[in-house]
Amino acid sequence: MDLALNPAALASRQIAICAILATSSFAQPVFRLSEANWIRRQACSIVTPKYVGPCVFTVTTDGGGKGLNIHFDLSENGDQGVTWVVYEIEKQTKDVAFLKTKLVVTRFPDLKEYALNGSCSVAPEAFRCLTDNGQFQSHATGIVQ
Repeated sequence: MDLALNPAALASRQIAICAILATSSFAQPVFRLSEANWIRRQACSIVTPKYVGPCVFTVTTDGGGKGLNIHFDLSENGDQGVTWVVYEIEKQTKDVAFLKTKLVVTRFPDLKEYALNGSCSVAPEAFRCLTDNGQFQSHATGIVQ
């Protein structure tokens, strides 16, 4: 089962974070992010139909060999937040990767799945995800040491 769809795995992922090695196409920008998976952000926000407000952490996890999961979490527990399921790298430069998403999973606290296409841009200092219809958004910038 995909990590994004398994509530038990989501709740305990801070203990078992995997390196992003889902496919060989994940090169430098995405690979570098995997080295510091759990990142406390200076600014983080989530927009969904049921929750609009701040988040604190971003986490990247291997999607069980099926891609990459990007989590925007309200706390270290990982029990509330938004997960973006990435299935493809659209474009990659030295400093940023542009990713396609196909599923958004919310945890407020009930687990809900939304089969919506979207995109994420990821760089060490900034993550940004948005569904094509604009209904779901997650943004995070800066790193708190």
